[in-house]
Amino acid sequence: MWNDRAFDNNCDTIVRKLTLPKQISAIQMVPAGNTHGKLGLITQLPCGATVDICGDGFNERTAKIRYGQGYFFVFLQDLQDPGYFSATA
Repeated sequence: MWNDRAFDNNCDTIVRKLTLPKQISAIQMVPAGNTHGKLGLITQLPCGATVDICGDGFNERTAKIRYGQGYFFVFLQDLQDPGYFSATA
């Protein structure tokens, strides 16, 4: 289900800080003035980057994060600890 609120141009509540365990793909959120933002370009966030998890993404498989001065959407599975997958496989 699509979540319009994810496109607000803010990060009032930081769920937690996270250091990325690997390089991940992210979809940039482009601010659109007084209206909600929109999806932008796909970029790579580097391994070791510290991000703020701001909450739910635009659907149930994504999260909204802040990296530097920008907001991005990332897949939840990319934020998981790599050891989690080997422990459950």
